[in-house]
Amino acid sequence: DSIERLRPVIQTVAHEAKSSIDAARCVSGMVNHQALPVLLPATLSSHYLRDMERKQYDIFHRSLKRQRPAIVRLCWSAWRKIY
Repeated sequence: DSIERLRPVIQTVAHEAKSSIDAARCVSGMVNHQALPVLLPATLSSHYLRDMERKQYDIFHRSLKRQRPAIVRLCWSAWRKIY
């Protein structure tokens, strides 16, 4: 099955992405608040990475393809000034 061959690669990339997001969040106190719009997509990415991990890195899983109310999550994060 192709997903079984892809799974280790997807998992590696996902872990690297999560590490990058975590590193950015560690220095969030040093980031100018004007940079927040550029960093907000990290909010969506971290949720997607979490969901992908729950589905054992099966990027073709039906639940990962569904639209999510991204605008609500982005607005909430922007209002709280977090990413």
